[in-house]
Amino acid sequence: MKFIYAVIIIAVLAWPFNYLYQMQLGSIPFLLLALFFIFMTVRQIKKVKAQKGVNKDQAKREKIKRNKG
Repeated sequence: MKFIYAVIIIAVLAWPFNYLYQMQLGSIPFLLLALFFIFMTVRQIKKVKAQKGVNKDQAKREKIKRNKG
């Protein structure tokens, strides 16, 4: 998720979260924000792992080429 989209989502949810805090229901927005950040982190980790997987495949191919040549 792009950074701009994350900022927009948080900005849009700021008013409802503020309302819930005023109603003494502050744990609900905290839980939702925690889930949102976990979701963003998992997506980022998947991207990094995919990149590392591609790099490992390329390294294996280069090693095979060097051994053959």
